[in-house]
Amino acid sequence: MPINPTDKADKPLWTLERQGKRLSLKCNRSRRRHIGDTQRGDIVGFSRKARARLLRHVAELNWDLAGEGQFVTLTYPDADAIHLNWQRTIHRSKFHRAIEKIFGSKKSACWRVEWKPRLTGSIVGAVCPHVHYLYLQTPTLDEVDVGRAWMRAIDASEFTHVHVEHVDKCDVVGLYVAKYCAKEEDPAFLVNVPYLNRTGRHWGWHRKKDLSWHEKAEYQEISEAVVEFLKSRAGEVLGWYDAKQDGGFTLLGGLAVETMEDLANMGLDELRE
Repeated sequence: MPINPTDKADKPLWTLERQGKRLSLKCNRSRRRHIGDTQRGDIVGFSRKARARLLRHVAELNWDLAGEGQFVTLTYPDADAIHLNWQRTIHRSKFHRAIEKIFGSKKSACWRVEWKPRLTGSIVGAVCPHVHYLYLQTPTLDEVDVGRAWMRAIDASEFTHVHVEHVDKCDVVGLYVAKYCAKEEDPAFLVNVPYLNRTGRHWGWHRKKDLSWHEKAEYQEISEAVVEFLKSRAGEVLGWYDAKQDGGFTLLGGLAVETMEDLANMGLDELRE
């Protein structure tokens, strides 16, 4: 059974956490924290940490309850392709409100900004953003309506290309997120982004709390044999993991599910889905 001690001094060295298709082993050993300038700088790329956070969300979401979805790609016309990241934030907000107005109800979505060099038009070669949206629990979305909503959101005076693709429920939707929303850009592209146009946030949610998430469970009474098994498994599948450092790690997707089954067979029946 999950244990939640209130006294940190009594907290075991290792904590095992499960949520959906995510399995995390955490080391509770105290570490020295670097004291210095903690001010956050400009976001200049889609970092590995940001990518890992998004992939964890993909694993934690209950896709069985997500229903059908619509995968939307929004591009900027030449006249609006060069802008500041705070303006892009406004564009996303206006677009999402317009989509909710079309449906007459609240909608949850995951968004992702992707940077690519322009292949046509008057600014060929310039590295510009386009936006991916994955709308959940949304069976239909008309491409014409999407185009109009996007043009109003960015106040465009010329035709703007958009694309809408229907995706089935459950794991198929999750694959779309992993493929389109979690992939990394070529860092060589991002060096061409002007200083005044720092990339800003690369992904996020609209109405995240309205989605159905798997329940999170925490286990703090785990045997040394289980810890050693998990370290061995991580050493086999995670190229960066070094068991000698006694650090934690996270397994996602099918690998996490398989590992949870193995742990259930070792006596941790609570981990069996």
